[in-house]
Amino acid sequence: EDDAHVQVLRAEKLAYVLRLDILADWIGKKSSRRAENLYRMLPAQFQQTVDLLKDYRLFPLNLLGRLVVNDINRSIVQAFPEDVRYECASTMGEIAQAAYQYEDAVTYWKEAEEVAVAKKDVRKQIASLLGQNAGLIPTRLRETVDVLQTGLDLVSQAPEFEVELLYEMGYVHRRLEDIETAVKYYEQALEKAMETQNEDWLPTILNDLG
Repeated sequence: EDDAHVQVLRAEKLAYVLRLDILADWIGKKSSRRAENLYRMLPAQFQQTVDLLKDYRLFPLNLLGRLVVNDINRSIVQAFPEDVRYECASTMGEIAQAAYQYEDAVTYWKEAEEVAVAKKDVRKQIASLLGQNAGLIPTRLRETVDVLQTGLDLVSQAPEFEVELLYEMGYVHRRLEDIETAVKYYEQALEKAMETQNEDWLPTILNDLG
């Protein structure tokens, strides 16, 4: 009961800080002087909102997660200043995924990817692609192959993601019942994990290889 009470208080605090009516007004009146004044008042709350979302993510409830996703759609995320938009979009992607809102999760992660591409941040771009992959697996499995391949095409610039991308590619092909291709990617992931002494992924890869 105490945990539930804390969850409700957290949700109420989040709703208060978001002030979605103010944000919606700000979005609709960007060209007005009033919007400029609102923007000067809001930046600290944008960051506070992201901090609350990250805090909520640690103690999620499916019902509250769905409510948060319904209230903070992609257009709301797009209204956040550039310096916190990626953080907001990626956090919302994780919240949506945990609440089984897979299509919404993919949408948030695509927004995060756009921000990362605009900033030429390859690490965040690959993280966004992996987020999309997680959201696509339950509903649109075949689309994940292209998403993961985009990540592999970039991975030379962020090699710390290579093992995970190779493993995920193997996992997707196994789900698609293309066992030969799955084994090929699993073996590449295993070789790279051993080469880099990546102990986090080794047990998972060895388990899937059987």
